[in-house]
Amino acid sequence: MKGYCILGKGKTGWRNDLPKPVPKPNDCIIKPTAVCPCTSDIHIVDTLPPTYSHIIGAVLGHEGIGIVTDVGSEVKSLKAGDRVAGLSMFMDFRSMDSQAGLAQYNPDDSYPDRLAKFGGTFAESVYVYEADSNLALIPDNVTDKQAVMVTDMMSTPFTQAELANIQYGDTVVVIGVGPVGLMAICAARLKGAGRVIAVGSRKSCFDRALIYGATDLVNYKNADIVEQILTLTSGRKPDSVLVCGGGSEMIGKALKIVKFGGTVSNVALFWGEDNTIFPNIDWGFGCVEQKTITGTQVKGGRYWTEKMLNLISYGCVDPSHLCSHEYYGFDKIEEAYFKMSDKADPELIKPVVYINDL
Repeated sequence: MKGYCILGKGKTGWRNDLPKPVPKPNDCIIKPTAVCPCTSDIHIVDTLPPTYSHIIGAVLGHEGIGIVTDVGSEVKSLKAGDRVAGLSMFMDFRSMDSQAGLAQYNPDDSYPDRLAKFGGTFAESVYVYEADSNLALIPDNVTDKQAVMVTDMMSTPFTQAELANIQYGDTVVVIGVGPVGLMAICAARLKGAGRVIAVGSRKSCFDRALIYGATDLVNYKNADIVEQILTLTSGRKPDSVLVCGGGSEMIGKALKIVKFGGTVSNVALFWGEDNTIFPNIDWGFGCVEQKTITGTQVKGGRYWTEKMLNLISYGCVDPSHLCSHEYYGFDKIEEAYFKMSDKADPELIKPVVYINDL
């Protein structure tokens, strides 16, 4: 079969010699109907750490929905023809970590390992293991454009907002208002935040930030964001800061902004081998101010996917505003990938590729 693959550091391209997958008893195969390239895909290709060398030649992609074509003999809840969504991280719910409540942590099957073993979503057929636990049926009133956003852009920041300990009426800062940050704004408001301060620079992002519930907009190009935010709040520090973009220096800025006892919840990926460094004084010298720093992976699994789809189905969230560019046809994956990679278009938020030609 054909797939869009990582061919080396900084190199991607098509392969036509990929073996067509056959499901094991608990697994299934889906034919993708909509996929999205992600900044994470670009970072993996551009940095390709030595520990990721085993993914050279593997199919890229972790955002996608599709139609079930083949099911393993032990799959109970799915059948051929079902329209399904799975999250960007497929979980092993049989693991000890899962029993401890940490299904997303699987050191023996990381995202790169999964790409190497099974390949990603940019292929004519996509392998999904533990299908009963990892795939959810998409409600009929949820569009492909909406459903494909659930797989990462919505589900990850909604997990982030849960870990940020947002309470009714809180003031929350969201740093980085690309697609993840926009959904973080939405999640913060749904969790009860009264004031949500969005930090970005592009008008296209700010326009959507207001749609999703931002109350204040801060342009990081105008002045230091710490100064701008504390001016807006008359010096009262926010309750939580959600870091959804920027470099690792944003952790230091978030610690400087957040209140005593507050939480900094991060979903930004800091690739490369540099260290994250921030002044100890901004962390209360490590303990004095009781500030929490947490990094967030998506919860994952059918249960969480269904929760996200319910929010859309019953009118609480419409993630389709994230889609800024639409492409039609399997071969358009490459064009969409490079659109996401070069980021030259100021209107870019998230490209979606609809596949109806397989």
